[in-house]
Amino acid sequence: MYLYLPFREHLFHPDIGAYDSYGILALRQTHTGWVRETYIPDVTPSRTFIRTLCRRYIKEQLAPCHLMDVLQDEL
Repeated sequence: MYLYLPFREHLFHPDIGAYDSYGILALRQTHTGWVRETYIPDVTPSRTFIRTLCRRYIKEQLAPCHLMDVLQDEL
């Protein structure tokens, strides 16, 4: 089973200054607990959008190896 969690970051870019953004953390359930598979930082500034994506990926049980491709399609 896979779990996708949004995480918030405080970032800085020289052109726009400080900003908040959300990324996605992908976890896989094992017999010993949850293991981090991958994470993708700085996906979107929208908390609502990232939460919607995470819910969809959990429901569909998206394999983490496809996360970047699916995110690129979404954006």
